[in-house]
Amino acid sequence: LVSIRYGTVRRQAPLESVKSHPFKFPAQLEDLSEPLKIDLLKPVASTRLVLHPKEEHYSIGFEQDDSIAMGLHVMAGAPEASETNAGAKDAGAKDSASSAKDYLEQKGLLKYVQSLLHAVIQ
Repeated sequence: LVSIRYGTVRRQAPLESVKSHPFKFPAQLEDLSEPLKIDLLKPVASTRLVLHPKEEHYSIGFEQDDSIAMGLHVMAGAPEASETNAGAKDAGAKDSASSAKDYLEQKGLLKYVQSLLHAVIQ
């Protein structure tokens, strides 16, 4: 993995894809005054984590090395206006399929089950 930072902008991609799709930064050649920070990164360990909508704190272990672990705190951001408007429109639906979907979305179960199935498939 190649990681290049210029100022506050960072670009990362696998080395193979950088060869055919070069990084682009928002600067003109004559304006380049800051040095580039270039890192070649190698994965040490990896894992998958399915987020649950009602959970904020996670303890994560890694399969490749039992001595590596980390904690993660997840916080929700404010929903965008389009998301809240869509939720209000869907809540008024009367048919059972729509009501079931609304219930799953309100409880956060739909995304959880989708993420779980996605993790199982991979």
